[in-house]
Amino acid sequence: MKARLLALSAALAGLAPAAAAALDITLERAVEITLASQRSLKIAGYSAQSERLGMETAKSAFDLKIVPTGSVGRIGESALSTTTAGYNGSVGIQFSRRFEQTGTEVSLGPSYNRSGGESNTTLTLHLAQPLMRGWDSVVTLDPVRRAEHSLASSQRTLEQARINAALEAIAAYYTVLREESLMAFATAQLQRIDEHTAVAESKERSGIVGPMDLLRAKVRLKDAQDAANQARLSYDAALNRLRRAMDVPLDADLRLAPPREVSAGSVDYESEAIERRVEIVQMRAELDEAVRQAEVARRNIRPEVTLHVTAGQATQVVPFLVQFVPTTQRQWSIYLESSTEFSRKAEENAWRQALLRVENARAVLEARIEDVRRQVRDQRLQLADLRVRIGLREEQIQQARSRLALAQVKFSHDMASNVDVIEAETELQRAEASLAGARAEYAVGIYQLRAVAGRLLPLA
Repeated sequence: MKARLLALSAALAGLAPAAAAALDITLERAVEITLASQRSLKIAGYSAQSERLGMETAKSAFDLKIVPTGSVGRIGESALSTTTAGYNGSVGIQFSRRFEQTGTEVSLGPSYNRSGGESNTTLTLHLAQPLMRGWDSVVTLDPVRRAEHSLASSQRTLEQARINAALEAIAAYYTVLREESLMAFATAQLQRIDEHTAVAESKERSGIVGPMDLLRAKVRLKDAQDAANQARLSYDAALNRLRRAMDVPLDADLRLAPPREVSAGSVDYESEAIERRVEIVQMRAELDEAVRQAEVARRNIRPEVTLHVTAGQATQVVPFLVQFVPTTQRQWSIYLESSTEFSRKAEENAWRQALLRVENARAVLEARIEDVRRQVRDQRLQLADLRVRIGLREEQIQQARSRLALAQVKFSHDMASNVDVIEAETELQRAEASLAGARAEYAVGIYQLRAVAGRLLPLA
């Protein structure tokens, strides 16, 4: 009998992959490894970094800009030309700045210019001031606000991905523990059935039981062997699922510590879900952004009129004068510029479309809040049902153990057949499997409830 058990155990062990260095982990450690190494989170992180660079680019439009300028060329001789022929070129530098609050753009820069045998230096100041549409920080900062909204959205997407990854790791962790307990149950039952079969063989040789009783025992032994084999395969599959969730090598040897007990507590999950859940926070941000864009669209109905003011001076040296006396010329200009058509139909329609987007975002948010309320209540009802199931399964296990003990005593005294023992073994196995599954579902359900309420991470 012992030789048979050792051979079976060796065969089942052969199904396991080659083990690497053992890694002892807790539930908290498994979630920590998942959040640190899962590739999908890295991809979401790259997206957030890209949006951050986009926001910096949008803000750089209001930085002080220093732009070098230069040109070089040649003007040919022509009888019709009044420009000095020969080589010409210029070199200079331009300082410019656009202001966030008023949209004012100021530029100032000197340059040195040479044309033929003549040269001069210039200093030019230019001011461009929007008068109707752009003289408003709501319009001027629109690209920056869009970039900030995109960055915040990408960060919330990353946070939601972290929550999903953590839930996946938690579910896989409890699945491994459940399959491990089922494998232990199947192995223990296999040992009990094997011992029972050996006793049945002895009694059959003595004529105490008939061949049919021994046949039933052998059939049940084969079922138990198959159940133990399937339990081992399910355990290995659950381990691989956890390894994939943690993004560790598939040959990593994981040893799981029993997690601490968790409870739902007396937290108002419904209120917290409406206040803190990432999805709801994102929808509120979408509504705020829609309101802001509607305001920008309303202001864009105004015609665009820009005031330009230019002032400068040019200093020229005439080499034919004996004392090379420089001459300075000053000039300035001021004018209004506009290229706005009169009907403004496109801008008015864009504003109306923006208002419709606001109403749509508000309706979607309200519907989602109600859906989240239902999710929280359904999750709590499911947890209450699981608590009842756990209590019933615990009572069922006690009854099954009592029945099994009674059947074994009767069978040993030839007061019952092996059918009673086999049925008692089967009932106990089913009850233990159901209890292990209910406990795992209950623990995972609590973490899912916390995730719905937006308070899963940090894991506590």
